[in-house]
Amino acid sequence: MHKLVKFAPINIQEANGPIVTGQDPEQTINTVCHTCNNGWMGRIEQKNVSRLKPMLLNTPITIDPGGMKVLTEWAVLRAMVAESIKPRNDNVNFYAREERVAFRERQTIPDRTRVWIGELSDSHIGCHGTDYTIMLED
Repeated sequence: MHKLVKFAPINIQEANGPIVTGQDPEQTINTVCHTCNNGWMGRIEQKNVSRLKPMLLNTPITIDPGGMKVLTEWAVLRAMVAESIKPRNDNVNFYAREERVAFRERQTIPDRTRVWIGELSDSHIGCHGTDYTIMLED
């Protein structure tokens, strides 16, 4: 999906550390194994291509309840992966290990999870804790 849009540089700063600027939206992380990334996680990504592509291109689409469910699975997957690479306070995660296991095994969405999907038209704070903007290529 990231090949459809041009990402503005992402500035990341942890606490009082240096500001690091990055551009590459496809980064390798060590918190997800190859088997999971190319297995069940890849299947969740693939189920959502037909919904995410028009959204990234700012094309209105209608999403039925089944589509809402698979988009929610995708969003929770992205949130869990993002959380796995963030610095933690006292090693505390938002998602408990049991919730992550239930999601991996049955795609069970934790009860306390809410997902909102909408258009980004300005700079916003990302899961990495700093501003980001998505800019469509001309």
